[in-house]
Amino acid sequence: MRKSFYTLAPAALLMMAAMTPAQAAGKNATLTVTANITAATCDVVLGSPALELGSFTSAELATAMTPVNTQKVDVSLKNCSTPTSKNVANFIVTGATTASNSAVFNSVSTSDIGALVKDGPTIVKAGDKVLLKDFTSETDNPTKADLEALNKSFDISLTSAINNPTTKGSILAPITFQFDYN
Repeated sequence: MRKSFYTLAPAALLMMAAMTPAQAAGKNATLTVTANITAATCDVVLGSPALELGSFTSAELATAMTPVNTQKVDVSLKNCSTPTSKNVANFIVTGATTASNSAVFNSVSTSDIGALVKDGPTIVKAGDKVLLKDFTSETDNPTKADLEALNKSFDISLTSAINNPTTKGSILAPITFQFDYN
């Protein structure tokens, strides 16, 4: 009996070892890693971290891409590193948009209503670069203070991606402003 136990013990250990990963297997998780490699870095600062645009009826949003209840958001820079070269400073604007229009920001892609971002008269779409300053023709490299003096005011409004929308409910539109110096 003792001999058969010692003969079977290695086989039992192999079976347990082989079963361990199967028992530990379950739901997988995906981690999304992002980074931006650039010639200078800055922290982006929002004048206001959130906007409440109010309550409206669909009838008030009947004409596509018409801004409703526009509010200004100031975006500036702080804690910049010292630039090592002359490049172009931009904000890259990103966020989830409606399926029908990449300029209407909303975390619910099936909605027809969301936030509209404008840089002056220009409509900003997800992924657009908005120019802060082109330093490439300057005599010297810009300084940390030169970058920290840059800022931009954006107009944020409620809008509809289509005429006569039927969407009802809350709008949630996270919009990211990323500093880019390349």
